[in-house]
Amino acid sequence: WTFNLCGGAPIGGGPAPTITNPSLYNTTVSNLGAGTYGLTWTITNGACSSSDDVLILISDDAPSTADAGENTDVCGDSFYTMTAETPTVGSGSWTQISGPNTATIVSIASPTTNITGLITGEYTFRWTVTGGNFCPPSSDDVIINVYRNADAGDDQEYCEAISSVNLTGTTGSGGTWTQVGTTPNEATITATSSNTSTASGLIPGVYTFQYAITAISGSCESTDEMTVTLLGPPSTAAAGTDQTLCEESVFSLDAETPDSGIGTWSKLFGPTVSGEGFSNENDPDATFEPVDYGVYVFQWTVANGDCSNADQVRIENFQNPSTADAGEDQTLVCETEITMAANDPEVGTGVWSLVSKTGDAPDPTIVSPILYNTPITGMGPQSSGDEGVYVFKWSIGNGPVCDTAENEVTITIYQTPTPAEAGDDQSLCEQNIVTLDATPISVGDGTWSQVSPVVTSEIISVPSQYNTTVSGLVAGETYIFEWLTETEFCSSSDQVTITNYEEPTVADASATETQLCLYEPMLLDANTPTVGTGVWTQTGGDPVLILYPTQAHTPVVGAFDGTYEFTWTISNGSCTPSSDAVTVVINEIPTQALAGPDQILCNISTATTSATMTGNEPFAPVTGIWTIVSKPSGAADPTFAPDNTAFDAEVSGLVPVEPAIDELKWTHTTGGAFCEKSDNMKLYIWEGPTAADAGNDQTVCDETTFTMQANAAVIGDGEWTRVD
Repeated sequence: WTFNLCGGAPIGGGPAPTITNPSLYNTTVSNLGAGTYGLTWTITNGACSSSDDVLILISDDAPSTADAGENTDVCGDSFYTMTAETPTVGSGSWTQISGPNTATIVSIASPTTNITGLITGEYTFRWTVTGGNFCPPSSDDVIINVYRNADAGDDQEYCEAISSVNLTGTTGSGGTWTQVGTTPNEATITATSSNTSTASGLIPGVYTFQYAITAISGSCESTDEMTVTLLGPPSTAAAGTDQTLCEESVFSLDAETPDSGIGTWSKLFGPTVSGEGFSNENDPDATFEPVDYGVYVFQWTVANGDCSNADQVRIENFQNPSTADAGEDQTLVCETEITMAANDPEVGTGVWSLVSKTGDAPDPTIVSPILYNTPITGMGPQSSGDEGVYVFKWSIGNGPVCDTAENEVTITIYQTPTPAEAGDDQSLCEQNIVTLDATPISVGDGTWSQVSPVVTSEIISVPSQYNTTVSGLVAGETYIFEWLTETEFCSSSDQVTITNYEEPTVADASATETQLCLYEPMLLDANTPTVGTGVWTQTGGDPVLILYPTQAHTPVVGAFDGTYEFTWTISNGSCTPSSDAVTVVINEIPTQALAGPDQILCNISTATTSATMTGNEPFAPVTGIWTIVSKPSGAADPTFAPDNTAFDAEVSGLVPVEPAIDELKWTHTTGGAFCEKSDNMKLYIWEGPTAADAGNDQTVCDETTFTMQANAAVIGDGEWTRVD
């Protein structure tokens, strides 16, 4: 045996123990104190061994024996003070083991704690004493029988015509229900459980019942009483007839006096203002003094104890309406429609009505009769042309019982002329004369006049004729003429606008460049109008964007190679627009022309010798052309076969000189000569040299020099070279 923790001392410190015989499997260990000891038992055999550990847990605080106290009975109380013994070693705690409910242990660790919340029944509580960590606790139970005082429950009151009630005593108890006295009659009591009974055979009146408990061999007695009241029904409430009043300061209520019960007035609805109230709220003929106008609802409640019924009465107290004012008379009216000007009532609602009209004047229409400023339409003079006199009444009422306030107003309508209609506005183009076109007059007289501009050369032929002509018009002017129709007191007017436009400037888009190479800027270029306004539109080709369509000079973006058509249109009012179209062709960029290498022609003796050109071949839509850049002075132009558009043309008519240099250009083009790329090459033309003649062979002896006898070079230069 060996110790494996803390050198044998217990964890946490303490005395060192002693193993009596370390090699004895069941040796004793002495001098142990409270704590935890670890020992290892090892068995060895030569170099082999096997071991196992064991823990020894020691506590030196054995708890005191628990004593929960004597079983007991509790009479009438809902609490009890426990009587356990205080432990000398360890600590104690209370727990509830059983009972009719869960009681409250005020201080769990106190041997004399209070237990509260007890009801009738048997409780078991346990007192447990615990000591050291490794010592078993000690516990003891105590039984407490609780007998609560008698509780007969709340008093009961019923309005219904019932003949039996339920009686319930203290919960969990066993007791007896009895009637106290014999009034209003003797009830029949029937037990239904240990604490409940029914009382039957009841009549209206007040009963007293008692609940009695006897327990603990008669030493724990208690009683409690309660009453049952069966009320007779009160009389049916009748609050009286609804009332409609006008500016009353006192309401007289008129309910029926109840034969059974007491009546009470209350206000359910109406203006809430301090100072109002009933003369006597229990008087069926009470009065009520309102402080404001409006609708009131009063309730008359007849009650017998908690039994009651109610009825309501509605009283509406109207205020006298505002004084009516229909407005001032209107004695000179030339319209068939007017707007009334009565007062807007603060109290009540107003309504317009027709009182009278003269003769056969038209029947009017009051558009909104309850609107103080309503329009009235359809009025007019009599068929004879005499004025129509109308009388209208403005009546303000408030409720069915207040007097209506009234006031009248007179409207006099005079004959109106035919309404002036000067006709539609007209647009002309450099006209000298115009025909006006007003509506013919059936009532009254009409007159044309020039409003603007100031009359200069204009002449209204017949001013009283609805369709007169006006001459002397000036191009570029806008005229306003007025057609006035009149009767004795009334008139009507309308104006017409005559616009006499100038012919627009003739459109000219010819300044626009019509042939472009791809990616060159496109600019539309037209004339700026002196009369009218211009606008560019695209009339052909793929869609592009005209940046400033209303400007004569504007860029165009978004174009690729192709043909585009644009139109410059100058307009001025109703005149025929002037337009000019321009076609713009955007050509492809041609391929790069390659004229080929320079050529050197030798031994040319006549002008009939030719040379083959070696330009690169163009492909549609690209075309090529050879042109002469320079030639020997005085020489005729060489010719091309089959023509100068062939990339491999034969060039003839070359003149030999010393030497002759012809420079030619090979050009690739698209769109004529608007897009081109070119390259130059040169032809060097040499005349054939004089035939060489070195002379006769010579034989010399012992000479250090000799004279050559070759022929002189007439064409070209001669040069000697040594052969060997």
